[in-house]
Amino acid sequence: MRLSRFAILPVLFLAAGAVSAQDEVETKFTRYTDGEGDAGSRLEVAYATYTSKKTDVKVILYGAVHIADKAYYEKVQSDLSSYDVVLFEGVKPSKDAKPDEKMEMIGEMQTTMGKALGLTFQKDGIDYKGGIEKNFVHADMTQDELLKATDGDLSKALPGMNMFSGDMMKQIKPMMGMLKSMGKLPATFANPLKKMMAQQLANTDLGAVGGEDAMKILVGERNKVALKRLDEQLEKHKSGTIAIFYGAAHMKDFNEQLEKKGWKQAKVEWNTAWQIGGKRKKSESKEPKTEEKKALVPSGEKKRWL
Repeated sequence: MRLSRFAILPVLFLAAGAVSAQDEVETKFTRYTDGEGDAGSRLEVAYATYTSKKTDVKVILYGAVHIADKAYYEKVQSDLSSYDVVLFEGVKPSKDAKPDEKMEMIGEMQTTMGKALGLTFQKDGIDYKGGIEKNFVHADMTQDELLKATDGDLSKALPGMNMFSGDMMKQIKPMMGMLKSMGKLPATFANPLKKMMAQQLANTDLGAVGGEDAMKILVGERNKVALKRLDEQLEKHKSGTIAIFYGAAHMKDFNEQLEKKGWKQAKVEWNTAWQIGGKRKKSESKEPKTEEKKALVPSGEKKRWL
């Protein structure tokens, strides 16, 4: 599948999930639902619970998008506060890291488009500071590790970085300036754009966007770090809940790696990340039909970091 340069914009805007065949085990962690009447349309993101015969710990693959409705992050924050451990993503910058024009442009694009569409950036919607002191555990590569994995060229791990060079950069900058000057777009303009982006985010195979090498680093290598942290936490905890809070693009690989280790998907629930018109609905859940499931509750009554 060949994508135009501008078709990559939603992929850079969020980290969305890749398409896969639907069966009783959910591996597609994003979906788009077209609303009927006054129901509105939705971009939804899944979080799935896994169990293993080897432990009483339950692992939650908690998919995320990096720009979404404020109400979405309020729901996510509440969920994360209920887990005993939250393994979270975020490439830590080195102390002597220098600003990169391309990376700055991506950040500016995300922030500008988020404000124009009435959406909130993840770093503003989630309280990491309080969580890190309690149940949050960093589970990602450092910038130095990522640089080593990409031979010093971070663009190898970022699909679509070639659009931030030459003539394309000259076109993008004035477009961002125009969006900044407009502020939040009225719904008549914002909703059609959000629908288009939501459909693309829910139906684009990221592996076809960035190529095998980029996805190997962006997803595969970073996931290895998170799973190593998971093994460390499983040594410490014999019951309770451990969440892996990562972009939805990472979840298909996480699912595959957990299955290899004997984990089984027990429950899938959906959060509305973007409500496009209409009213928000409560989260949905579905469970595989092949196994009898028990109610899943966090262990203990200890205080959380909210």
